Amino acid sequence: MISMQVSNTELTVADFEGTGLRDTQPLAVVFTASWCPFCSTFTPIFKSTLSKNQLSYGLVDLTSYDNPLWETFEIEVVPTVVIFRNGRAAYRVDGIYGKGLPKSVVEDVVSELRATRN
Repeated sequence: MISMQVSNTELTVADFEGTGLRDTQPLAVVFTASWCPFCSTFTPIFKSTLSKNQLSYGLVDLTSYDNPLWETFEIEVVPTVVIFRNGRAAYRVDGIYGKGLPKSVVEDVVSELRATRN
């Protein structure tokens, strides 16, 4: 099991059990791919903002179309953000085809994670 006390980590298939995350701590996860131009803009903002707010996050690299997490989480567009609580997906914002995700999603994620801490 991963220890997620304000942690920033790259996640792999082994970190998940079906559609759940092995760790039960609240964690925001961004599903991304190296070939995605929207990911290269969104992901640094996501990482920086969550780090600055001392919130845990994980990154899942879906660069390979063979990664089974595409199907497990029914990811159609990257970036996609999922917040896990108690190991289960509790909040999700899917990327928009041809647009990615707006920066405002990062602030929404921060608010959702802060609400979990209180």
